[in-house]
Amino acid sequence: MEPFVAPGLLATWSHAEEQQIRDDVELLKWAETYWTSADRRVSFADHSRMFCQFFPGTKFRLETREQATILLADLRACVIAL
Repeated sequence: MEPFVAPGLLATWSHAEEQQIRDDVELLKWAETYWTSADRRVSFADHSRMFCQFFPGTKFRLETREQATILLADLRACVIAL
């Protein structure tokens, strides 16, 4: 499904902006397939299971850029302190 774009709006966008929209649409299509795929090589459920099995340590669920920034700052502070 293509995103709705008001008539004439594309004429005001640069080629790079148009490409970014196309890339975003393709990423969304891929993500939808990834979440719903029955193909055991590429599904979220199977990657999640493998992640838990092969990487049993502490995991963090970061949901925002701010959370990632804070975690990285904390990790850097721990490394510097060593």
